[in-house]
Amino acid sequence: DDTICPGAGAVVIAQSNGPNGAMHWYSDPGLNNLLSIGNPLILPSGITSSFGGWVVERSGNCASDTVPFNVVVQAIPDPIATNDSICPGDFGVLSATSGGANGQMYWYTDSTLLNLAFVGNPFNTPIVLLTTDFYVVEQDSTGCRSNTVTATVVVKANPNPTVSNDTICPGDQAT
Repeated sequence: DDTICPGAGAVVIAQSNGPNGAMHWYSDPGLNNLLSIGNPLILPSGITSSFGGWVVERSGNCASDTVPFNVVVQAIPDPIATNDSICPGDFGVLSATSGGANGQMYWYTDSTLLNLAFVGNPFNTPIVLLTTDFYVVEQDSTGCRSNTVTATVVVKANPNPTVSNDTICPGDQAT
């Protein structure tokens, strides 16, 4: 059995019972859908859900018992991020609550997760002049990561007071 992160690949290895046998990997218990022959079974990246199969060692006309195998995808719940509302030129404070993995929060300035801004929680953003999105991913102790969650620093408009001119006579009070 193998436990992987969502989107990863897997390598499943079977223990041989003899020197000349070849492993036959199947996706069904009736051994009708052959996945691969050889050892190990290499599954490419992109696996998003857990699945199982069966392996049989064959040597000539002989075959071992059928042995089940499982690849378990360890899904990480998404964190819950809070937004912040600030005045222009201030910094924001963003935080994220664990989705259940109790992992570390990784904050990015871009949705492609190339520009890491901070690791930890909460995240004090740099000074923000315009409404800006930041992106957080939670990583658990095994290295598996959640989906990306957006947190926004909303920049409020500065108040714009209006002043009206008033003409008064000497001795009158302006209002």
